[in-house]
Amino acid sequence: MTVLGRYSPKSTCTGNPKVTLGDATHLSPVLDLFDLSATYDGSRGIAFPEDSTVTVYVGTRTIAVGDKLVSWSSQPDLSVSFALAGDGWTAAEREIALVARGDGLYVKTTVAPTYATLDVANDEWQFFAADGTPYPDEWTDGVTSDMQVRFSSYAEYTAIKAKGVSPSMFVMTGFTMPEGLGEVDATVGMVYQFDEGIVIDIKGNSLKLPAGMMFGEKAFTVTSSVAGGEVVIDIAGGTSRNTAMALSGSLKVTKKGAGTFVSALSQTYTGGTDVEAGTVRPPDAPADGNYAYAGDTFKAFGTGMIDVHSGAVFDVRGNYGYTNVCLKGGSLSNTLRTMSQNPKPGIFAASLAEDSRLDMFCENGKFAGKYGHPSLATDLGGKTLQVIVWNDLSVRSALTNGTVKVVESNGWFRLDEPFDMRTTTFDNQCAIQVNYDVELGTYIQRKNTPYILGSGKMTIHERFVPVSGTYFYGCAMLPGSTLDLSQRDTLFTSSCTNHENKVYSVVFPASGTLNVEVGARRVKTGDQLVRWEAKPVGTAKFTLTRHGAPVVGRSLAVKDDGIYMGMSGVVIIVR
Repeated sequence: MTVLGRYSPKSTCTGNPKVTLGDATHLSPVLDLFDLSATYDGSRGIAFPEDSTVTVYVGTRTIAVGDKLVSWSSQPDLSVSFALAGDGWTAAEREIALVARGDGLYVKTTVAPTYATLDVANDEWQFFAADGTPYPDEWTDGVTSDMQVRFSSYAEYTAIKAKGVSPSMFVMTGFTMPEGLGEVDATVGMVYQFDEGIVIDIKGNSLKLPAGMMFGEKAFTVTSSVAGGEVVIDIAGGTSRNTAMALSGSLKVTKKGAGTFVSALSQTYTGGTDVEAGTVRPPDAPADGNYAYAGDTFKAFGTGMIDVHSGAVFDVRGNYGYTNVCLKGGSLSNTLRTMSQNPKPGIFAASLAEDSRLDMFCENGKFAGKYGHPSLATDLGGKTLQVIVWNDLSVRSALTNGTVKVVESNGWFRLDEPFDMRTTTFDNQCAIQVNYDVELGTYIQRKNTPYILGSGKMTIHERFVPVSGTYFYGCAMLPGSTLDLSQRDTLFTSSCTNHENKVYSVVFPASGTLNVEVGARRVKTGDQLVRWEAKPVGTAKFTLTRHGAPVVGRSLAVKDDGIYMGMSGVVIIVR
């Protein structure tokens, strides 16, 4: 039977005939199902011409999403479309439409699901409403730009990334990685957020996460249940503040990129922190001095070592207690003045692995080595620690076996404990205050400033180098040590007067030998090298050296007013 216009089967019919709605010239037939309360049975056959548009009329009949309006044994040609019509309403108003499937015609919703997941085993998308209710099977539009895609495993993550879909957002609802993957870069291919409270177990792998993940209000945890796990945080520029990500387990954190990473959460991870580039820092110390972010109570970087590599910076931002820092060519910095309220020492490191830098902006800030205890020295390991002081810095533990180079600064560098630093070279371009006795290997005074203070005794074991100018901190030179005049071309006066009219002097040894080094400096007979108010008392001999070796054929004349160049290879003492 062929119906060219409207076909209205009745509920009283006991069997529906084989029927064709429309023909090649009648392409807009109507299937009137108003009188039916159940599915129209088209199993005997119901057909539609190609390219036809069939209106399915239901009148005031109640229908719902998922209802099967027509059943058939053979799905119509794909060129056939179906439109739904009723009395007093439109399908668009009700956000419903019709979808043809292999077994029949169904009512579907036109409202996109809230999110989708991927059944990896069957390679099928599954769709859900906001409350997690599975979407009816009639959704056929796939992943659209107004829904989320959620994943909870590494397998789902990689499969979804390969699909190339473009939802509004990818959401990680959990993440456990299989062991043995090595390095995984999770910053490319998709931008995603994290569900509240999820745990990401990286299982000993290295996982690079996008910096934006840390800004959210939804807390999540990254851990490694297998040793060797690593979280890589790459911040190309600007500042990223972690307010959401808790780090736990045996993993370590590696900071890359020129940007700044602020760890605003106290962490428990034990694998340490590698700062390869840029800056890492805790939150700012509070202005009221309560120090909620002190390194001994607020573990912004876990419990392992913080290794700061060449060109990178660890900025304490006014906090203290970071005794687990190892400088490997990088800088320890403080760029927040509030360290003036620091209640105790202990802002620095246990070790120095490469030439590194200390850049302190503070008022009366305290610089201390391991645990801030003066008897536990910081071993410089033969390296150079460059110190920049902005305002005042108080040193509270010995820095041994290397060079401390205090470069041009605006403030005081204070030695505030009795230190044995006889294996240390102290190279100074700063106002200096020595409040306790200190023993140094070498003391180099570069800056010509009258701002010198203190009553502590400075004892020199190896070398005193007054590079230029008039001012220096008074020091006692031991027998066998060297007064190095090689870097100056003017007379050295062994006493000076500070800004408070206090006199500081060099105390020469009373016995043994004191070497006077001239290096490549040109000197001639009769030149006065050293001037003093009174000739030293005792039997000490003064020997002229050049590049560390005695000068053959030349001598020093020790007179009442100083040391002069003589002629012979022995010391001439003029009585």
